[in-house]
Amino acid sequence: MQQATADIFSSSTNSLRYNDCGNYNRHCDNNLSKTNNISSVMAGLNKLDGCYLCEADLYITNPGIITKYQYASNILGAYCLETDDWSFQMDAAGHIINYQKGNTFCYNYYGISYWTQADSARLREDFRQVYGEDGGKDYFWEFIPLVLRKERYAVEIRQCRKSDIMEIDNYYELAQLDSTYRTEKTL
Repeated sequence: MQQATADIFSSSTNSLRYNDCGNYNRHCDNNLSKTNNISSVMAGLNKLDGCYLCEADLYITNPGIITKYQYASNILGAYCLETDDWSFQMDAAGHIINYQKGNTFCYNYYGISYWTQADSARLREDFRQVYGEDGGKDYFWEFIPLVLRKERYAVEIRQCRKSDIMEIDNYYELAQLDSTYRTEKTL
């Protein structure tokens, strides 16, 4: 099994940030009112090479979930009995199956994944093809390796706890987590 040094690629903010792994985070700006998150990935497609892909609206409460070395393509998920959110199940080999909205005896999808160099090359190819098709800009990027082209990938589930990651859905939630955003209106 090949050891890979992880870099982090995220979307939505057009800046570079240094992370604990000793690499720069790469962020892309995207207008999601007209396209889905695949457009963010397309904006930084050439940077996708043995790295993490992370949604930009996540607050990581457990930094231990981002590690410098990964050995297989994987997506973080926390086990749950039932959900109405995006989720997946696990096959006997530990790979993701049945990615869908709403599920039972499944793992909640948490928007943090790692992709090996080999899978990154396949992703770049598949993203270009799907993005160029009619309706291709409407997909969430993760739908491509987990549903549309799933036969090309064996993505493992990397288990985490629900408390390891928080999704920030609005400014008020951000202000609750980071006091630098607090004003009289947000208190």
